[in-house]
Amino acid sequence: MNESRVFALKILAILQKYSDEDHVLSNQQIQDLLLANYDIKMDRKTLNTYLNIINDEGIADISMYQDNRKGYYLISRLFEKSEVQLLCQSIYSSHFLSASLSDKLISKLLSTQSKYVEKTFNETMAQKNKAWKSENKQFFHTIDILLEAIEKKCTVTFNYAHYDIHKQLIFNKEQRYKIHPYYLVQSNNNLYLLCRTKNYQDINAYRIDKILNIELTDEKARPLEYGFDLHKHVKQRMYMYADKPVMITLRFHSMILDDIIDMFGKEIIIQPDREQKDLLITRVCSSKKGMLYFALQYLNNCEILEPQELRDELIECLHQGIDKYQKQ
Repeated sequence: MNESRVFALKILAILQKYSDEDHVLSNQQIQDLLLANYDIKMDRKTLNTYLNIINDEGIADISMYQDNRKGYYLISRLFEKSEVQLLCQSIYSSHFLSASLSDKLISKLLSTQSKYVEKTFNETMAQKNKAWKSENKQFFHTIDILLEAIEKKCTVTFNYAHYDIHKQLIFNKEQRYKIHPYYLVQSNNNLYLLCRTKNYQDINAYRIDKILNIELTDEKARPLEYGFDLHKHVKQRMYMYADKPVMITLRFHSMILDDIIDMFGKEIIIQPDREQKDLLITRVCSSKKGMLYFALQYLNNCEILEPQELRDELIECLHQGIDKYQKQ
């Protein structure tokens, strides 16, 4: 890389780290920072030449002294401040990422902003407790292998972990899963692999943060059937339960309408109940196991009307729960 390009990149790095709309740099301050950070000594005229080249060639959008009568600062960045805040908060709240991986990702995002934005983020970050984060440091390696396998249409093998009483991920070394990978999807605050195993026709879901020691094989993966609808599949598998979805009729209180739409989407048809004005009725296609879990969460405000077998299953769950809590 020639010297002129190096100088331009270093000037841009100074502006990215030390300037923003609230922190405008003078020509002298940029010179001082170049010397302190990169041991580059540059006079005022040369610096102005580079600043004009960076701006005029569209390398970056810089507010110049003639624009603001104060100095120089970087106007546009790869991410806006609000975008970085949103992405960083999402990373911190993603329990499937380890603390070290989260810190590394956030550091990359914050490097696109000035140091003052980074300071503000660290001061205002809502989630600082990392004890609940995953311990799986193979997470991104697993994703890399899965993406390669999906692209090459090959099977993969891995161990599948679960937590023990000491809150450590453990697995059976002798039990290796061989699967045919298709998609990576996020649902219920987890990242899943959608795939088939060798002996099953149904699509299964495995949490990627619990996959360990993944290996790519030379065996070709079995293709998905033509016309497979990923959006429909995920939407109908509440909490990623793999049982066959069925049509279910729900009656629910209007106070949980937002939750119903969040869960089932805006495509569902909602009608008022003819007998009670605060109640609404809808029909959804969903996993029975997932719906059972959902109905138990919203027991006071949601009722399964059909199918009767699912309604009976919920009644049985309630009886078992009552018996358990009534025991002395």
